Amino acid sequence: MSSAMAARSFGQAAKRALPRTAFLQPPLSRPVILPSSSHVLRSRAGAAPVTFSRSFAADAQQGGSASSTAGKESEAKEQPTAAATTGPSAEEEVQEESALDMLKKELDEAEDKLKKEKHELLLALAEFENNKKKNLTERDGRRRNAMVNCARKMVEVYSEFDAMAHSEDKVDGLSDASKALQEGINLTRDLYRSTFERFDIVALQPEVGKPMNSNHHEKVEEVKSEGAAPHSIVEVVKPGWILEPDSQKPVVIKKAQVKVAA
Repeated sequence: MSSAMAARSFGQAAKRALPRTAFLQPPLSRPVILPSSSHVLRSRAGAAPVTFSRSFAADAQQGGSASSTAGKESEAKEQPTAAATTGPSAEEEVQEESALDMLKKELDEAEDKLKKEKHELLLALAEFENNKKKNLTERDGRRRNAMVNCARKMVEVYSEFDAMAHSEDKVDGLSDASKALQEGINLTRDLYRSTFERFDIVALQPEVGKPMNSNHHEKVEEVKSEGAAPHSIVEVVKPGWILEPDSQKPVVIKKAQVKVAA
């Protein structure tokens, strides 16, 4: 039998004799050295012994030496890699610097945006305050105008009731029904008068002998009066009405009618 046929038969016998897990194990890092030219291998099942030839042993030694050489080469390749990971490279430092520059740029942009939005917010608040003052002023003006108009209407109605209340002085011998009606008119007039006092509407009573004020007085006639100064009040024909006389802006509802000296 030739050496090739012996090696083939030996390989087949080894596969049958050895367990399957033996072929899954990694190669040995050290070569297997067989002490003699031939060795005997017995299987666990009691099979016939298999004799190792010298050529197979040599092949086993060559395979072990090859695996050892590959292991040394892999260790040599891993050494520079481990050494490279011990410290940061120049590329990593450049990347870190570029990341810091980007963060600073984003921070500057955020600060500029914050300043701009803060400025816009202050402008909006200032505009809101201006509009608020303007609206309050307009509201007060409208309220005052409405109050002045209402006061003028009430004064006109009061003047009508006051004129009817004094009509009994001109008529004699009124009936009981007319007297009751006259009494109701007087009560209504007094009710209006008390309402004037509640809303700070005061009667404007000019003093005789005082100079005439065109803002408060209305001249109905000029009369000659001895000892009276020109354009001074000689007689009060009908009193006037003024709204809130003690305020900063009093409003004359109705001017007082007076006679002045010529």
